[in-house]
Amino acid sequence: MNNNYNNNNNRGQYPPNNGYNRTSMNQGNMQRSEMNRSGPSGDRRPVQGGPRPMNMQRQMGQNQGMRRPVPQQTYGGEPFSWVPLFAILLVIMIAVGIICTVANSRSGALDAGADIPETGALNNNVPDGENIGENDENDRKIVVTYASKSPNVIELGSKIASDYAILIDLSSNMVVAEKNPDATIYPASMTKIMTLIVAYENCKDLDDTFTMTAAITDPLFIAGASVAGFSVGEEITVRDLLYGAILPSGGDATDALAVHIGGSIEGFVDMMNKKVLQMGLSNTHFKNPSGLHDNDHYSTPHEMAMILQYALQIEECKKILCTYQYTTESTSYHPEGLLLTSTMFSRMAGDESGSATVLGGKTGFTNEGLHCLASLARVNSTGKEYVLVTAHAPGQYDPVFDCINIYKEIFN
Repeated sequence: MNNNYNNNNNRGQYPPNNGYNRTSMNQGNMQRSEMNRSGPSGDRRPVQGGPRPMNMQRQMGQNQGMRRPVPQQTYGGEPFSWVPLFAILLVIMIAVGIICTVANSRSGALDAGADIPETGALNNNVPDGENIGENDENDRKIVVTYASKSPNVIELGSKIASDYAILIDLSSNMVVAEKNPDATIYPASMTKIMTLIVAYENCKDLDDTFTMTAAITDPLFIAGASVAGFSVGEEITVRDLLYGAILPSGGDATDALAVHIGGSIEGFVDMMNKKVLQMGLSNTHFKNPSGLHDNDHYSTPHEMAMILQYALQIEECKKILCTYQYTTESTSYHPEGLLLTSTMFSRMAGDESGSATVLGGKTGFTNEGLHCLASLARVNSTGKEYVLVTAHAPGQYDPVFDCINIYKEIFN
């Protein structure tokens, strides 16, 4: 099994992984837990000297004289009475009963409300600890905002084949170049960047496994969707599914993640759209985790750039987006592992412009959305990083050539 980035010496035209090799990660389990605070009865000692219950008090008044004297026992030469001992035991029993009642009440309340916060329904307005998900700390720390337009913004116009584009300087969050950046587009497989975010932030353990089903693979085959190549009955780790979703743009991987994490594809899509609202995106809506066409599945170049910006601030997501090749874990169906290759890096080395190095990204295509690309690059002269989204291009390589030409013209 090869868990590292694969650099095939016979294919020198492909780039190195720019430092984002797959490394072993121990994912901490951040699931909420509720401690049982009641403890054993022996953990609580009653306060000595408190008032005794009424039924344990000695009778006083006129009846006192009618009582038969009770012989007193002695201990250490001093008179010994059983009444204080009974009082202490009764106080202990009452205290234990109260503790158990409170504990059961708390447990019942938690059980009854366990399903109220939906998995993945992360909300920045919810206090820390209320979110569900393995990596929800990213949700509370990462903030993305619409980029401001530079006074000297470059209008790309007919210089590129794509009908829509936006280039953002990440250090200043300024739009450097654009072409209809706020137009509504069909994002196609750029959708999978959001799928990556939601799946990663809500996974319990990257080493958890999911068994691929025909219910997932058959509809994708009928739709002619791209797949990673996982087999029905194969047990696949969440980590391998994440790579399978991004590198080969596998619909089998995205739908498996959706079922595993969201309970169903519909449930996971709800999580994606809640994330959209959290991020403050006003013109993005998803209908599936893979990017298959739907008239109600849309975004804009600007908002897709913001989604990519968000993903790049999560170390594991950035590593996946910037990987050229990856080999999955060995299974009975793929004893040598399944070799996954980036659709973007299969079309470009990343350094063709001469002025910048493309570090990672995600391609996309549907008949309605045409060809698109969301990418990250570092300019050689300054070391600054930029996000570029080009969309609705007629040819498969047009977004790649647009990416190369934009960096060449602006930074050469």
